Formats: sequence, C-alpha cells, structure tokens
Amino acid sequence: MLITRFCLTQDRGGLKADEYIKPQTPHRIPQLKHTMDGMQQPHPEPSDSDSSEESPLASISPEEITVAIFCALPLESVAVRYALDEEFHCRPRYNPQTKYVFSYGRIGEHKVVLARPHQIGPVKAALCAAAVGQLFPSVRFALMVGIGAGIPGQRDIRLGDVAVGVPRENHPGVVEYDLGEEDGGAFASKGVFNKPHPLLVSADGCLEEEEIMGRSSLRRILRSITRMPGYGRPDAAALDVLYDPTFHHVNKGADCRGCEGSSERKVVARGVRATKPKYPVVHRGLILSGGGVVKSPEHRDRLRRGYDDAICYEMEAAGIVDEIPCLVIRGICDYADTHKQDGWHRYAAAVAAAYCKAVLCKIDGPDEPAAATEQRTSDAIGECEFTMSRHHPQSGNLPWSDAAAAIPRRLLPTSDINSSSLCQDTTGSRGLVHWYNDSVDHIE
Repeated sequence: MLITRFCLTQDRGGLKADEYIKPQTPHRIPQLKHTMDGMQQPHPEPSDSDSSEESPLASISPEEITVAIFCALPLESVAVRYALDEEFHCRPRYNPQTKYVFSYGRIGEHKVVLARPHQIGPVKAALCAAAVGQLFPSVRFALMVGIGAGIPGQRDIRLGDVAVGVPRENHPGVVEYDLGEEDGGAFASKGVFNKPHPLLVSADGCLEEEEIMGRSSLRRILRSITRMPGYGRPDAAALDVLYDPTFHHVNKGADCRGCEGSSERKVVARGVRATKPKYPVVHRGLILSGGGVVKSPEHRDRLRRGYDDAICYEMEAAGIVDEIPCLVIRGICDYADTHKQDGWHRYAAAVAAAYCKAVLCKIDGPDEPAAATEQRTSDAIGECEFTMSRHHPQSGNLPWSDAAAAIPRRLLPTSDINSSSLCQDTTGSRGLVHWYNDSVDHIE
C-alpha cells in the first residue's frame, strides 16, 4: 500500500505554512468589471469559458443551514445572491415530492438557503416555506426580502427606502389585510401571525441605534450590490414623485413623463430631506400582506382598515410567517397607486438585500459541528496531497512557491492570502519544502 504525505516547513524561520491552515471555503461573488473611465458597463462581459471550467463550489450538508431567505421574483433573489459572501453547493435528502431548486451561500457567520416560490402570492409562499422547513431541519428563522409598495402618510416614505415589519404592542409586524369580516360596518381583522424571531428583532434594534449614531453599515453593503449591472440607483428619468390621489396615471403602460407634462398634474409637496437625499431611510412598523397588487390610491387607503402606522404593502409574507419565524424586509419601489412603473424595482431589491445582510451580520452564527470541520479539513488535505503527488511524484526539495500553490484556497483564513503571499516570509527570504512520497513501510 502506498501512502502520499507532505510536510510544509521553511528552512529559514519566519512565517510557518501550518499557521495558515484553517478550513474555509471562499467562493466569492465576482466583482463588477469597470471600463477605463470608471463607469459601469450595462451588461456583464461575455466569457469564452464554460461555467464548468470554474472552480467547483464547496459542499455543505442541509443540517449546516440555519437561515432561510425567501424572495418572490428573480430580480429579488439575484440581489440577495449579489450580497452573499460565499456560494455553496448543497444536496438535500432526496424526496420525490420536492418541487423547488434552491441556492445556497453564506452571509456573515450564517449558512443560508435562498428559496423562491413558483408564483407570487401567500399560498405559494406558504408551500415553499413548508418545504424549506422539511428539507433543512436546522433553520432557526427566515427573512422575506424583496420589493413592496410604500404607504404615504405621516412618515416621509420615499422610493428606495426600506420597510421592516417590526412588532409593536398592537401588531406582530405583519397583518393580512384581506383576512377578516365586516362587523357592524367596520372590517374586523382575523388571525394572528407569528412575530419575527427575537434575534432578528434585536439585530434590527442594534442597526437602529447605529443609524442614530451615524454608523450604519447599510450604505457600505448597498454600494457593493449597486455596482452590479442594472442594480444602481435610477437616474433622473425615473422620478420619485408622490402624486395627489385624485390625479391618475396618464398613458397606461408608459412611464410618468406624460404625467409630468399634463396640465392636470397634481403632486404632494415634499421638502428635501435633511439627510443625503440619495441614501435610503429605514422605516419600521406594520407591513400589510395580501393576495393582490394594490395599484390605486382608493384601494391603498381603504385596505389600511384603520392601521394608521402601516408603511408598506406586499404579497407573500402572510404565507411564510406562520411556517417559520420571519422578518419581512421590503425595498420601496412605488406608492401603491396608478403610477406604478418598473424603474425602481432593481434598486429597491438591492436596498432590501443590503439590509438583510446588515441584520444577519449582527447575529452570531452557530458553532459548526466538529464532524463537519474534520471532514472538510480531511478533504482539503487530501486534495493538497493529490496535487503534490501528481505534479511532483518523486521525493525531494521543492520551491516554496510550488508547495504553497498546492494548498487549496479553502485552507486559507481569508481571501487576501494566496500562494504568492505565502512565498515571502518576513525577512524577504524564500524557503524550500521537502516532499515525501514514501511507502507505508518507511513511516515511523
């Protein structure tokens, strides 16, 4: 029986290779490429390489996933994927009844599953949430991330802001606006939803404190997402105008340029924000969820049904919150009126994804099972041994650069350390590595 083993040791002191060996698997989202003048390219550059040529994703078990993120639209799930720190491969236990394909990754210290129902609406969302609960038994809580319609009122809600469903004394954070009955001429809401997990509420509270102190991480995270094609803040053509409820949209299906040129144009006067106008503001309160799109000011006001502190309409959360404790995060893309348009959709999704990441980064992740750590370390060392034996089948002294290049990236603690940086020690000297390729009889 032949055993291949290796030893990484510098012959001149300084930095030790084994100090870098730590089981991690960074597979980072590609950064946006820029043109020479620094402007974003409208579309990703085509690649001649097939996706199969890329380095394979590290695998994780379904039991390692502790957070679920739900999105209803592809543009929403793409924004969340841009926010991931790593991507993973995972294969849940086979179930012939499974109807969903998921994406996997890491945000902060949390391994997450990204799920998207087949269709929009609370019923489809509930089915998807139930499937996630069965396939990923370690999921502790969830976040519903995407776009929603802002409800104008006492709060100065603008397009591109964030709405977060946070429980208060009189509501659990999310209410289904079309579930109830008329009682004496008034609508009586029925059914009580679960509140978000206390950790999510507490993390949101920490972010609120940082906002007051001027230390919010939301803007920094958002910048990394808005660099991606199509997810930047809309230009001047996509106006943020709150029209008077009596002034309906001109030229159905078109943007609001016709409205702006109309002689009957009426708008709600709003001053310039004291903060930087292009920075999103986070609004916390009640989110109204239901099965239909609210797209007229009359319906918008009627469906509030006395919830004066409601800040947003959306369509899926009501189906999820009773399956998994869920924090609902929505980027504001319109005002639930006749002036709906798509110009703010992607940016609003980016804002929601950024806030989702900010929340999760405030929460410590669970301790990784020792067995999972040992298995990944063993797999990585085996890969390193295979690489060395393939390129250097004979024993002997090797250049440090050759040996360091064989170390899998997932053994390095950060993406900033690579084989090149391992070649240079603190004195500027380069070392040698002795490579052993012996039979088992020679091992003492």
